[in-house]
Amino acid sequence: MISVVLSIFNEVNNPYFLNIIKKLAGDPFFELVLIDGGSTDGTLDILKKFNLNYFNLGNSTRGARLNFGIAKATFDAVLLHHPRSMLSDEAWRYLKSNYESKSWRAFTHKFDHPHWFLNYISWYSNYVRVLKKNIVYLDHCIFFNKTLLGVDNIPDLAIFEDTALSELLNKNHSATLLPYTSTTSAIRFLERGIYKQFILNQCLKLAYRFKFNHQWMNRCYEKKLNLNQHN
Repeated sequence: MISVVLSIFNEVNNPYFLNIIKKLAGDPFFELVLIDGGSTDGTLDILKKFNLNYFNLGNSTRGARLNFGIAKATFDAVLLHHPRSMLSDEAWRYLKSNYESKSWRAFTHKFDHPHWFLNYISWYSNYVRVLKKNIVYLDHCIFFNKTLLGVDNIPDLAIFEDTALSELLNKNHSATLLPYTSTTSAIRFLERGIYKQFILNQCLKLAYRFKFNHQWMNRCYEKKLNLNQHN
């Protein structure tokens, strides 16, 4: 069996979130571990309708929520699921057949909006960032055995916590890219502008490497969008 850790925040207008809940809530093979970051839009009312348990970590970082969820997971097989991504049916079937795997794996990323530059970003994320650099972002949905972390914890980061997790997991194994898709919302790119968001992302990657304050970086990332947590 697999524990699916889902860090959530103000998901009422996120159709992916409801699809994930509907997909997994009635499937006994998957344990849903839901960690809320202080939602104020009725997200928790949705969880109550499905009779789902959740943990409320108000004003927490996503790193803290993921770390908490992994600690609470009943099973060693853990899927860190992005709340604005959705795995294909083939991916779910793969998980059920390979939950005893000891390596860590990422699903092939694609956006839900057709645009040549978004296709390029997905290509780069899959075949350069994952396969060459062994860095997996959360929108790939990260599947691993939590024993690979040992005593390590995900750093308490508001942003790039997935990069930090990748660096921890790389101590044991390189990431494997699976051929099954994780389709991700392009909302950040569509709301801010595709090229503007891309440039911002590159600037923030440099800021992370130079160890800028993670709260400041996240405020830049979330400005006017607030998709991950309160500014």
